[in-house]
Formats: sequence, C-alpha cells, structure tokens
Amino acid sequence: MARRKSVDADADVPATERETPSRQSRWRLALSVARWPLAAMILLLGCIWLLWQARDFLDHDPRFRVPTRAADEENEAVRVTGIHRASRFAVEAVFDRDRGLSLFECDPARRRLQLRGVEWVKDATVRRVWPNHIEVQILERTPVAFVRVAGGVTNDPANPVVYRPKLIDEEGVLLPLQGAVPSSLPLLTGVVEDSDADRRQGQVKLMQRVLRNLRQYRSQISEVDVTQREEVRIACQIGNQSFNLILGNEQFRERVGAFLEEYERMRGQFDSRKEYDLTNENRIIAIDPEPAPEKAHK
Repeated sequence: MARRKSVDADADVPATERETPSRQSRWRLALSVARWPLAAMILLLGCIWLLWQARDFLDHDPRFRVPTRAADEENEAVRVTGIHRASRFAVEAVFDRDRGLSLFECDPARRRLQLRGVEWVKDATVRRVWPNHIEVQILERTPVAFVRVAGGVTNDPANPVVYRPKLIDEEGVLLPLQGAVPSSLPLLTGVVEDSDADRRQGQVKLMQRVLRNLRQYRSQISEVDVTQREEVRIACQIGNQSFNLILGNEQFRERVGAFLEEYERMRGQFDSRKEYDLTNENRIIAIDPEPAPEKAHK
C-alpha cells in the first residue's frame, strides 16, 4: 500500500513543474558549449583593450619620443655605422620625419627602402632601440669599373662630346667619383647613362666574364669595350705599348694567348696604332684606325 501512495503522490505534481532527466542534460550541455565562446570573446576583448592601452602609452609617453635635432646634441638619436662614401647627411635626413615622434611610429622596413635610394647605399639594416633611438647599419656599393658618360657637347668636330668619369658596380648602378678609388679598376666602355639598369648590369657581367677568362693577363688589361656584345674589345698593355684587340664573344683566353705568342715571334711588325682582329681562326687581321674628321675651315 505504501508503494502505491508514493506513486500517486508523484502523479499529483503538474507536468510543467517537472523536468525529465533528458531536458536537464540538454540545458547542461548548452551551458557547457556556450561558456567557451563567451570566455574566448571576453579574453579577445580584454586583449584588444590592453593593446589599445599599450599603443596609447607608447604613442604619448615622452620617454619614447625620438629626440629632435635641436635636442640631440650628441647626435645619438640616429646611430649610423658603415658609411665610407655615402653622404651621412643624406642618410640621417631619411629619419627626420621620425624625430619628435614616438619610436613606435618608425617603420624600419619603409626606412630601409628609402635608404636604398641614397647614393652609394646598396642596402641597410634599420633597428629600433628602445626607448627612443634608431640604429642604422649601411652596406655600401662596391665599384667594379670606371665608365665614361656623356657630359655635354662641344663645337669641336673632332671631339663633339665631353665625357665625364663615373664608377659602376656589379648591379649596373652608376656612382660618382668619391673617396679613394682603386687604381686597378678597368675602364668599361659602351655604357650609356640613360640606358636601363638591366642593360648596364648585363654589360658589367659580360666584362666580368671576360676578365675571369683572362685572369692570367688581368694586370695587362686596362679597358674592356662592350659596346657590341658580339664583338668585345680590350686594351692590352704589352711592354710599353697598348694594343686594341677584338676578341668576339668567346675563346677570350685562347685568342689573347695566340696574339701574345705571335707578338713575341714578330715583335717589330705590330703597330700599336692599329686594331687587331683575333676572331678569325689562325689569322690576326690588322685594321687601320679610322681617320679623324677634318676640322672645318672658316
């Protein structure tokens, strides 16, 4: 009888006030699933707030401001190393817009690209040094040859163009004469200042290939002419005379070696005023120089 009463008592509870075990499980599962996204959202909002506070602190705290030129008496705000030929003033001027602002605002990657536009600068490393300094390491370009570029015109028919000397590096970048320049650099002829850098770089690579092939005669070669890629010419010093040799575009070492052997055998028969074409197998052809144009008479 007691067991039946207990069952009857449960039956008196309204259905809306009772939850089945399956409904309770669904609620617990929903709360368990929802708390992780909610916690992640709260954490994300907290991180965003902290980053905003940190940026605001770095932007406005005077301790992080790069000193202006007026306040930088010891020139320590921008520390530059590696300069030999490049203009220190031009390098430091790249960072003028950073002075007086927070170091956090300085963009090292952008400043590096700007530094590569400074004459003689090949590359650079830019580093922020907290709280308010910038370190710059400059890598300068290395010249590999002299070049002559047109610098103006004259009224002299025999010499209508005035040439001025410059330097060129392995990437074909033209450089002004500045500082001590190795006297052993060859003269590279055929480079045009207004030509694109890729063409100039190709001409430099061709010169370097010629000199690598002729490394045993390198001390005797003063000029490499790459005006025509298929007809490379060199100026070669033999004794106290300089000979202009046409080498073509291959077998440089063999052709120069053959000329030197023939020169030793027939020393008195070679005229340094002539050009010598070595591109014909087993033959050395002497070419008379073109006569200079006569000056116009008044």
